[in-house]
Amino acid sequence: MGDVAPDFNDSKKLLAHKLISVGTSPVEIKCGASPAVGREEIAVYNDSTNTVYLGLSGVTSSGTNKGLPIAKGSYASMASPEDGQLYLISASGTNNVIIFEYGD
Repeated sequence: MGDVAPDFNDSKKLLAHKLISVGTSPVEIKCGASPAVGREEIAVYNDSTNTVYLGLSGVTSSGTNKGLPIAKGSYASMASPEDGQLYLISASGTNNVIIFEYGD
């Protein structure tokens, strides 16, 4: 298996990465007390057996606020919003997810 985190482009560097636990309440995507300074993009690798969902602060695992599903063994990447706040949630269990923060 190759690198888990995508290489966005040569101008971005990995600022931080961390394994976090995701359950049935939203968990903010950040490696420290707040998102990494200069964070522009994130990548999330789902290292669990359950699907996790990526979204804004009101993200849910179903219904009208259902987030982007990330299946087991898959990853998703996206630009970080200006306020830096992105969240993960799962419909069940405690799930290991590896997060990566990229920027200048």
